[in-house]
Order: sequence, then structure tokens, then C-alpha cells
Amino acid sequence: MDTRLTLAVFLWIALTVVAAAPVFRKGEFTQKDWFKTLLISGVLLAVALPVWRWRSLTYNGEINVDEGTAIAIALKYLHDPVPWRSVDGITCGPLSTWITLWAPLMGLKLSYLTIRITALLLIFACGIGTVFCMREIVGARMSFLLTLPPLALLLSTLNLDFVYFAMEYLPMAMGVWVVYLILRQHKSATPIKGFWVGVITGAMPFTKLQASVSGVFLFAVCAGLTALACWDEKKRLRQNLLWLCAGGSVAPILILVPVILAGAWPEFLNFYLLCGTTYKNTTYQIPPLLFLLRGSNDFGVYFVATLVTGIFGALFVRSSQGKARLKAWLVGAALFVLHLSLMLFSVFRSGFGFPHYLLLLIFPLCFLMAWGIRGMLEMAPASVHAGLTRRITLFSIVAVLMAQSLVAGVTYSNNSQFLRDWGTETNPIVPVVLKYAKPGDSMAIWGWYNKLHAFSGIRPATRFIGTSYVTDPSENYKRHRELFLSDIMKEKPLLFVDAVDEFRWPTWPPGAQARHDMIPHLSQWIRREYKLVADVQTAPQKLPVRIYVRKDPSELPAQDK
Repeated sequence: MDTRLTLAVFLWIALTVVAAAPVFRKGEFTQKDWFKTLLISGVLLAVALPVWRWRSLTYNGEINVDEGTAIAIALKYLHDPVPWRSVDGITCGPLSTWITLWAPLMGLKLSYLTIRITALLLIFACGIGTVFCMREIVGARMSFLLTLPPLALLLSTLNLDFVYFAMEYLPMAMGVWVVYLILRQHKSATPIKGFWVGVITGAMPFTKLQASVSGVFLFAVCAGLTALACWDEKKRLRQNLLWLCAGGSVAPILILVPVILAGAWPEFLNFYLLCGTTYKNTTYQIPPLLFLLRGSNDFGVYFVATLVTGIFGALFVRSSQGKARLKAWLVGAALFVLHLSLMLFSVFRSGFGFPHYLLLLIFPLCFLMAWGIRGMLEMAPASVHAGLTRRITLFSIVAVLMAQSLVAGVTYSNNSQFLRDWGTETNPIVPVVLKYAKPGDSMAIWGWYNKLHAFSGIRPATRFIGTSYVTDPSENYKRHRELFLSDIMKEKPLLFVDAVDEFRWPTWPPGAQARHDMIPHLSQWIRREYKLVADVQTAPQKLPVRIYVRKDPSELPAQDK
């Protein structure tokens, strides 16, 4: 067996043993014991994440085109940090890019390695936050065990949509910590907890537009639970709700005020709210259930196993435990079900067919499962002994983990490429562009070839990081084309690259009709201001990549000098 994989499996087993130990431990499990277990689990997880992801982590190449896009956007924000004036955004909010800027701020290069490290840090934050949530839901002893299923999925997954740096990681982590704060706020409402719930939920729409549904819902849940907890104390109620609303306004103010002052408010409305809310991927027509079960095999197993376990636990709930307790549990169950349902709607509405959108469902599923198990642990019929209930719970979680490990084992055995070194991706265009430009210069690319920005370090010249919408001849994108022309003529980048055939979107015109010549004004301007210096064939079946360099003033027509 591969040495790295052996170590990875050992770390998975070690995490499982540490998580299960409190369940079997006799006597009191104190808060000190819980924090000690948290420390050990945290260290194991911090080591396990890079070990499991080592092949993809060290691969100096693009796994998904969105990674090159993320790096290109970050390069643009380093030059101009104002969203929608510098980056169109579509559904990708600025926060999901700003968090990657820790690398250049620390003197490191923005690269595939640094953004994948960012993804691992966010997964780690999800893991730790889930343990805290589980402690509130099922108690200290079970908290680590119930955190294992989502971590097992994120550790061992071979689905490339889950492996690369996806914009879903930040809202995923934020959602986990918001749930924890809401659970704490429900037990003891304080202004400071409400404030932080507001800050995080108010920021979620600026991470990924699809996460707005979750942010709005969790904000409303916190407001409702706060009102229930403080209804008899009007002054305390007003204070808590005021702090919640104040927190919710922090991110919109800090992000949108500069956008308004920069004159980019219309672009925010058009490119983020209008385009983002109306966008629907129609490329893949997959039945919803099949998408959930086969969008990713390991996610499909996780989805079924956690959902069935949660429903199984709910079957043990009985009204004999008191109507008040039953009512409280039912309200919680309804909220967790509604949250999952809203996220399902968000995923199906816009990201249908793209498995990376399934990341947004992992933790809502986990919390729903935990709530069902809480019902089994707290409100099982009196005839069921407490020890038996715990054993049934333990068996259920072990069954989930066994199903996941079986899928992981089968998947790894059928995918030997994940065991060997992936090597280094070479790009024949990079040496050519670096012959004429250097990091600090700008480059406009016609097409969706953002890996060229990632490999060269040359920032995009326009707000359109990829011309995926500009190249669509539909009248719906007329404004995109106008702004692209305005941006490129204002910037006058050193390089213009027509790489329309390196990655094609189904709505683009066929063949050479998708080249930049499709826009007459752009074509005329490029011919006048630029000269063709290279025509590189990257693959026999693709159109050559055309590289243009801005002419010297002496080469321009007399009227343009």
C-alpha cells in the first residue's frame, strides 16, 4: 500500500478512536476532559487534512477552472480592491477572494498551493465548529463522534469538485459557526452573541450569492429565538435585537459604501443581484435525486446515511416525555429541515449539475442527523433503557462511518492516479507572455483561460476575469460587452490574448466565430493598437492561441499618436 495512504488511514482510525473514547468512558466526562479531547482531535485533524489531500495539495496545476479564476480575481483585487468596479463577480462575492490575500500579505505568491491551503484551513474551521455545535445538540460525550461523518467525507473524497479550492468553503465554515452561536444564544441570549450572529450572517451573501438564503434564514432564526427567550423583558429584547441588526449591517456597510463611492453601485445591482439571482445552469439536465446520489458517489452515501440515521433517531421520540420538551424538539427539527430544504433549493436553482455546490449541504445534513439522534437520546420511551439507547446511537454512527469507509476504499482502489505524484502542469503560453510582460503588467484574455493569469502572475486588465458572458452573443449580455470594451480601452493592457478555444461554454458561437472578431469595435481597436506576436497551437483539435502585444507609439497610425 502507498505510504501516504497508509498514514492517512491510520490518522482516520486515530480520529475515530479519540472521538469514540468519551462514549465508552466510565464516570464523569468533565469540561476539562472535553477540551483535552478537542485539542487531541484538532491536532490529528490538522495533520490528517494535508496528508489526505497531499497529491492535490502539491499539484502545481489546475484541477478546476474556478481555481484559476480565484487566483485571477485575487490578482485584480490586489490592484483595485473595490468589488464590481474591478471584478464583475456574478455569484462569487469578494469575501471568498479576499481571504486568499493572506498569501501576498505574508510575502507568498498567489498560487494553487496557497488557495488550497486556504481551503484546508476552512475545512479545519468547519470541523472544530461542528464539535462545538454537537456539544450543544447531543452533549459532550457524543460531540466528537457525530462530527466524524462530514470530516470523513471531506478528508477522503476523490471528487475533484470537493478537492479544489471552491468558493463554497467560506460560507460553509461561516454557517457552522453561526449555528453554534444561535444554539448558545437560545440557551442564554446576550447582545454580544447576537452581534456576532449578525456580523457573520450579514457577510454570508458576500461570500457566494447562493449562501444568501442560508444567511437570511439563520439571521431570522436568531431573531425569533431571541424574541422567545426575552419576550417578557422588553428592554432586554430590544437591546438584543438592536445588537443583532447592528451586526447584520457591518458587512454590507463596509463593502457597499466603497462600492457606492466608487460609482459601481449599478454594476453591483446588475452583475451580482440581477445576474446572480436569475442565473440558472441549464447545461446539464439531471433529475434532482440522481444529482444528489450520483453527483458524487461519496456524497451520495453520506447523504443517504446521515438522512436515514436522523430519521431513525426521530422515530424514538415520544410525547410521554412531556409536551413542552416534545414541542421544543419539534420546533428544532422543523428549523433544521427548513434550513436543509432552503439550501437544496439554492443548490438546484443555480448550481444544478455542478457537484461543488453540494458542499453547501454537508453540514445542514449533519445537524439534522444530530437533532434526530438528540431526540432518541433524550426522549426515547421509558421502556427503552438509557444504555441501550446509547448503544443504538453508537451503532448508527458506526454504520454511517463504515459505509463511508467502504466507498472510500472502493473508490481509491479504482483510482490509482490518486496514489502517485501528479507531476507539474506545463503551459506553452506562459513563456511567450512572460517574454513580453512581467507581474505588475496587465493582460486581457478573450475566452476562459484564467490559468494563464495564475501561472504568469499577470493581473487581468478588465473586470471580466473570464469572458464567459461577454462571448455569449445574446442580447442579455450587451451591457457586459459594452463594459468590457470600456475597461480594455481605458486600461490599454500590454497583452491581449485570444484563447477562446482553451475552454468552451455551450452558449458560445461555434469555432472561429467565437473569436474576439465577433465584436467589430473590439476587433478594429485591437488591429489598430496591437500587433500579433505569436500563434500557439496547444492541441491539434483546438484553435491556436493568439497573443497580441501593444504597439509602440511609433508604430501607431498618425492620428492615434
